[in-house]
Amino acid sequence: MSQTVGRLATMLLPKSYKEVFMAKRIWEFSALNQISDDTKFLVSQGENTRVVPGSLINQIAARIDSVIAGSTTEVSAAEIADARVQANGQTATSLGNAIRWVYNALLAEEHATYTEFSGGVLSDGSLTVTQRPGLCFITGNITLSKSIADWKTILDSTEIPAPQHGRLVPFEASQWGTSYARTLRGKITPDGELQIVYGVAGNYVINVCYPIE
Repeated sequence: MSQTVGRLATMLLPKSYKEVFMAKRIWEFSALNQISDDTKFLVSQGENTRVVPGSLINQIAARIDSVIAGSTTEVSAAEIADARVQANGQTATSLGNAIRWVYNALLAEEHATYTEFSGGVLSDGSLTVTQRPGLCFITGNITLSKSIADWKTILDSTEIPAPQHGRLVPFEASQWGTSYARTLRGKITPDGELQIVYGVAGNYVINVCYPIE
């Protein structure tokens, strides 16, 4: 009885619904060569779910394989050459070298630690500026000798990279050694300076992250 009802329900469903119920997820296959052109996959796009034919997956896979192998079976010679162009404009000797160049570039870091500051408002401190592709992190602590009435630059644009979007990056810092102390305000200026204002005498923890070129 339940099997009969199930068959009837399937017959009454619109085609699009039957496609969704019959479709599979990509992880249901242990190898891509198990995918046939008439296999259907569920692809989530925001709140919507669409059915994608296996033939599209196979076409994409074939193009990727051809680029990796340097074969013009599925792609043109120009596409293979273009795949070997690195982000710096130079052409790698192989696609593998191009991929490794991108990988190494993503892992690249520049560190600089500063213990001397301008502005005459700090008695101690240490800030580390870490630059990774697309991001800058400023971490450490500074000790104010007094409250600051006006904005003071403690690190200039030779030490702090400018924000990628060309706008200031505001932040606030607190004293962790006391239950309450006046908040220190800071900002990274559009041209790349670290400035601070307010606060009171004491140690403040700095932790800032923002986009850079």
